[in-house]
Amino acid sequence: MSARDVLAAVIEKETGCTKTAAKATIGSLFETIVKSTKKEGKISLPGFGTFAVVKRASRKGINPKTGAKITIKARKSLRFKPAATLRDL
Repeated sequence: MSARDVLAAVIEKETGCTKTAAKATIGSLFETIVKSTKKEGKISLPGFGTFAVVKRASRKGINPKTGAKITIKARKSLRFKPAATLRDL
């Protein structure tokens, strides 16, 4: 069972809505997080944490299969920093 299904089941149970509506809600939440992070570069969900786009510089690496040295391209990555309530679990 995926995290999306687990969250949808919780929403369905807690609110009494249909499974379809719960899945649509979770889908909308995830889509909003992705769109907002892309647009703003950072989104904060109080009590949960912060999603932020960070730039990763190019770096050297090794191909584990051949042992050859390679250059890994620079790219953007998504980071999550949990709120204090999650860190203290």
